Amino acid sequence: MKKTLLFLALCGLIGTANAQFEVETPEGDPIEDGSIYTFGTAEYPDALLNFFVRNTGSAAIDTNISVEAFSNTDGVEMELCYLECYNGVSVGQVYPINQTVTIQPGETQTSTEDHFLNTDPGDGSSIIEYEFKFFEVDGDGNEIGDPLTVFYRYDPNLSSEEASKIDANLLTTVVSNNIRIQAQEPLNMEVYDIQGRLVQQNNVSVGVHSIPMSDKTSSVYIVTLTDAEGNRFSQKIVKR
Repeated sequence: MKKTLLFLALCGLIGTANAQFEVETPEGDPIEDGSIYTFGTAEYPDALLNFFVRNTGSAAIDTNISVEAFSNTDGVEMELCYLECYNGVSVGQVYPINQTVTIQPGETQTSTEDHFLNTDPGDGSSIIEYEFKFFEVDGDGNEIGDPLTVFYRYDPNLSSEEASKIDANLLTTVVSNNIRIQAQEPLNMEVYDIQGRLVQQNNVSVGVHSIPMSDKTSSVYIVTLTDAEGNRFSQKIVKR
């Protein structure tokens, strides 16, 4: 009997170690761990990254967001809203400050306008990047389970007008085996290595696709998407 109780207790501990939440866009598309969202503007509302955190478990959970790092900025012009809004963020700070966001099973947070928004124009050439971590906490405020990391970038070299011509999104730019693309129109995808050589080409139809890259060596690549009218959009990815 004691062995049975011990086994059940261990199962319970193992179960709580797994992630019990997902992060998604307002349209319900998944925001995956390691995703990089790049914006060519630092103006509202085009620079908004809205999100919802969904509880995928069977019990209520408490969640937070922490600022893990940022570069080429001081964080003063980042607006982070998660239950409450903060104008300016600091590395190592957990949000919302001194409280958690409780989410019921199968539901998302009750606040509906949660987002990240950078309004720092920077120096006009350097890429501004923020690293945010979503995580669950226990009753004592200790982090539990698997966190989810999201990178928010402002690239002044990429105009929002240019990016908006291609109706597609790279769901992650840190790749292990597959590139995940969400396309709203048929596209041609080309992958170039850092020497500018074409190493892969695919036709992408409407929908969400996982395109294999497992045969590529770990390196930096440039993914270029071209629509039927010849509009092009390029994004750097990292193959692990």
